Amino acid sequence: MLQLAQDILQAQQHDEADIVEQRERILLLKEELLELEEVEMPSKILEKVKQLRSLVATLVKISVWIVGGDGW
Repeated sequence: MLQLAQDILQAQQHDEADIVEQRERILLLKEELLELEEVEMPSKILEKVKQLRSLVATLVKISVWIVGGDGW
């Protein structure tokens, strides 16, 4: 999981192909975190794992397009 985390944090995300690769890495991380939630651990750590899982989607670059016109 350490290598996956490093790959996610160091991903370039300059073009669509890079972003697709990052999404795939994020899906893998989510799956690993879900599996980790099944392991017996202290409740504070489990809560941190759940928080991390809820935030991992923010590690993918997004683009926002605003399309407008001249008001007609």
